[in-house]
Amino acid sequence: MGRIDTKYEFYREPPDGDCSIRIRNAKIEEDDGMWQCQVTQIALTEPTLTAPEVKFTVREPPMPPRIEDNTNVLPPGEPYPTQAGKPKRLHCISRKGNPPAKLKWFIEDTDITTMSNQTNATDVDKAKTWQAVSVLDYVFQKDHNGKLLKCVAIHAAYET
Repeated sequence: MGRIDTKYEFYREPPDGDCSIRIRNAKIEEDDGMWQCQVTQIALTEPTLTAPEVKFTVREPPMPPRIEDNTNVLPPGEPYPTQAGKPKRLHCISRKGNPPAKLKWFIEDTDITTMSNQTNATDVDKAKTWQAVSVLDYVFQKDHNGKLLKCVAIHAAYET
């Protein structure tokens, strides 16, 4: 069994040929990314054996989503005045998650996500994390008055 700084653990000569590695206390800055197993032959004249690269993702929970109207953040649960029958564009933003959050829109319990478009970009404030932005183009009606509009972030790092 091999160890590197008590962080990485692997079997040097496993009987079954499985060259798995155990990463303890994975950190996004150090461990997230592409990994590849390479085995150097005893005789340096022999080629190095390499496995295909694999993507190792360190899950980082994103910040709670916020809804914005242009550049104004809408306080959660507060009434949002808008005119019925006129198109409205709202943004839902969730930052610093890895992988990016999947954002969904709801009016009460009705999913209106199909009326939105999500894009993901690397977050400028935290390396190896993502900013997810969902743009909702929607025409609210009179029967939406008093109903709760919410944006929900779905992410693998959240406990279920």
